[in-house]
Amino acid sequence: MKKFYVSIVLFLVSNNLLLAEGDGGAAFEEGVKTFTQKITDVFLTPILTLLVAASVIYFVWGLVMFLKNAGEDGDRQNAKRHMLWGMFGLFIVFSVWGIMKIIMDTVNFYG
Repeated sequence: MKKFYVSIVLFLVSNNLLLAEGDGGAAFEEGVKTFTQKITDVFLTPILTLLVAASVIYFVWGLVMFLKNAGEDGDRQNAKRHMLWGMFGLFIVFSVWGIMKIIMDTVNFYG
């Protein structure tokens, strides 16, 4: 009978020890959110901004080439290709940004 009481007491004490989290979990969670927010603000946002700027410049360069070489069919095809790849680059960059935003909102990175 003594073993039964000892096992009950140990069971109850072990649960209290495991549940003794306190504010440490909340502080860790805030630290993770702050860390991910800093990574997003310092690295991902500037990289995506530069990629958008590069895609727009590439598209505009193709547009200028298209308008400049209005009479030459080969150069116009090359310019169309530049415009197409510029639009494709914009699509990819905005898709990555949207997927990243959906994941961050789903996981609740910002609180």
